[in-house]
Amino acid sequence: MFAFVFCITNYAGFDGIELSKTSVNATVGDTIAVNIMPKANPMPVFSVTKSGSANSTVGIMTNRTFTLEAVQMSDTGIYALKAENLAGSETAEVNITVEAKVDEDGELMYHQSVLFMHSYNYILAY
Repeated sequence: MFAFVFCITNYAGFDGIELSKTSVNATVGDTIAVNIMPKANPMPVFSVTKSGSANSTVGIMTNRTFTLEAVQMSDTGIYALKAENLAGSETAEVNITVEAKVDEDGELMYHQSVLFMHSYNYILAY
């Protein structure tokens, strides 16, 4: 006589996500990082979209941190961070505001990268 006992230790579930920040104020050139804390198994896949952007998808993440380096004023906006696995999905928003740099006299400071070029660097860190 044989008896089989199965223990299920892994389950597929999705109980939502939380963000480390829902609002970020930064200055031109700063780095912004928002941690995503999912309550899900298996680990969800993450995607990020910027509201009003012509190319709405600005990044795909397979980890828990969305990072923007060397932000510019054009990075200001509402970003939707979506987590999705086979059990469900949820989206949370973060409002990012980027302000110009000013010196001690209150004068605007410009950098060549602000005047002549703009590049997006999205770093996906675990």
